[in-house]
Amino acid sequence: MYSYQSLRKCISNNDNELIIYGADNFSQFSRRDASVNSKCDRALPVARGDELVVLREKLDHAYHKWLRSHGLGSDYVVEYNAQSRDMTLSELIINDPEPVKNIIHQIGKKPVYVPWFSGRMETEAAKALGADLFGAPETATLKYNDKSAFKTVCGQLGVSVVEGTLFEMHPENNNNCIEMKNIISGYLATCKTVLLFAVLWVKLVCRYIRPKAMIFLKYIKKLRLAAKKLLSLSLFWTSCLFRMISG
Repeated sequence: MYSYQSLRKCISNNDNELIIYGADNFSQFSRRDASVNSKCDRALPVARGDELVVLREKLDHAYHKWLRSHGLGSDYVVEYNAQSRDMTLSELIINDPEPVKNIIHQIGKKPVYVPWFSGRMETEAAKALGADLFGAPETATLKYNDKSAFKTVCGQLGVSVVEGTLFEMHPENNNNCIEMKNIISGYLATCKTVLLFAVLWVKLVCRYIRPKAMIFLKYIKKLRLAAKKLLSLSLFWTSCLFRMISG
């Protein structure tokens, strides 16, 4: 039987260290438009009461109050209230580290910066805060942040992964679109639901495609115009999907 540690202990088992969550996904996208949302608030329910969460945008105070009423999250939150998509959270910290450093000084513990994506700017942000960086080198992050590459490595190591098909989209190729339709149709001959995931951008293409809604071609044509990345087509029986969601 496996013995699991809390997220906090995976990061640090030293209670004299201050964990600073900067869960900004903007760093993994060199080009950002309105379809890419910064998700720094995902760290709010994860943080312990003695940890710090840093947000690119404004705090949703009603959500934060609800979390605290259930004993989740922390009262230590820094909001940068960014008005544009031009800068990542780490870049905002580099430009103005004082709001975060003020909390660090107030708490008086050794800071550890924990970003969502570990790249060059995250390293610089940690330096600006005088913090250790909990993150991998950028080359490793870029390699394993790709779900298809990570799935391949897991297979090579004998780690069980969800079965599925890796499909590379070519938006300019009509035959490529039809090939994708045929793959999905083949799965639906024996499965109730097919899930589509982009290797980097889950929000873009995570969809349920049901057999009684067989209008695939029109859907996939729209999809291929928006996504030029590899897709991982993963299958679940509907009952298994619900079991996954419920944990």
